[in-house]
Amino acid sequence: MEKIKELFRKMNEHGIALPMIRVDGKPSITATFAFISFNTALFGQIGKIANVFGAIDLDAANYLFFGCLFAYLGRRMTAEKGKIEVSDKSEAP
Repeated sequence: MEKIKELFRKMNEHGIALPMIRVDGKPSITATFAFISFNTALFGQIGKIANVFGAIDLDAANYLFFGCLFAYLGRRMTAEKGKIEVSDKSEAP
């Protein structure tokens, strides 16, 4: 992991920025993976319906998306220390 961080640090020093999705003003690699995998699965499903891309393994694309999504949600809940807010704004007539 340290080698990857050092590679990214060197790339940033030379002006090669890593484009990442920002969540709460901070770059998030898990949100970026979830975004990329969502679009991959979406285009795969649209291409399968339109018969554009040919044989695409949609199961693998969906597994990739769900894996990235759960990684993002797991990191998000860990970063917020598992806070879940429930509002009781429903009023009976």
